[in-house]
Amino acid sequence: MEQTADFHHNFNRFFDSLGLQRRHTGRTETMPIAPKLGEGAIYRYVPRCDMELIVSDYTLHQDHTLQLQTDSPMVELSYCFQGERTAHITGERYEYAQDSCILQFVDSAEARFEFGAGVPFSMVGIGIPAATFHHFIDGADRGRTLDFGRITGGGSYRMFSGPIEPTPAVVLRRLLQAVSAGRLGTSNWRSAYWSCYRRRSAAFCSTAKRRRKPRV
Repeated sequence: MEQTADFHHNFNRFFDSLGLQRRHTGRTETMPIAPKLGEGAIYRYVPRCDMELIVSDYTLHQDHTLQLQTDSPMVELSYCFQGERTAHITGERYEYAQDSCILQFVDSAEARFEFGAGVPFSMVGIGIPAATFHHFIDGADRGRTLDFGRITGGGSYRMFSGPIEPTPAVVLRRLLQAVSAGRLGTSNWRSAYWSCYRRRSAAFCSTAKRRRKPRV
């Protein structure tokens, strides 16, 4: 349970670094971007204690850089539908490109994110702690020939990326429409999105099995 609590702190630090106002209670919250910084909001939903669903839909009025430290190992799958941003993690540069699907394995690491002015940004992401990822792998891969440490190669970070497939694109665009209409809590997104998560992460992990040497 301690790792699960620390996992949520990873997200809290990102929100706090962006100057968002958190309620600290409840499973659903809308965090508007400060007017002096931009417009739009980040929507947070915690469907269970070991999962975070984050929907980002905003535009910044000025270039912005934030730095943070992650302390708890986690896995995050993100779908970037619009815009792009740059991250510097453990001394390496990474691009989050439009129309891309990104699977990240993050251990204790320092990160710097760079946001461009006037660029609309739309992304849907789901994060889970490493323990939940191992539970998923145990169910899909008896004997677990692959785990978090093997994927990262003992490092602090590893990222896989690829194009967004048609099926999850349709499902997640419906989620974005539900958010815009204020129906995040009532839309039937959870099972569909978890299906997208299982399918895409399994494909990336199959690639990791074939590539024993990490990219970073």
